[in-house]
Amino acid sequence: MNSIERAWRAFLSAIEEAKTLTTAGADAATLGDLLQHARELLEIIDEEITLNGIAVTTDIRHGLDQLRAQLAAAEASIVTRH
Repeated sequence: MNSIERAWRAFLSAIEEAKTLTTAGADAATLGDLLQHARELLEIIDEEITLNGIAVTTDIRHGLDQLRAQLAAAEASIVTRH
């Protein structure tokens, strides 16, 4: 598994954990830290794509847009709940 795949999977895990913690009533600071970690993982994905000279196809762009949308939704849920 390459670094992009690891970061992608870690990002998805962080988002799932944030959803679980939100449901469990975790505090905003804990959720904020977790979502900041997820945002950093997205930055790693972007950096690795650039460093490796990977052509950003429509599928890759769509996948990254979906990750950003998941992150934004998770962040919005914190603001709404807290």
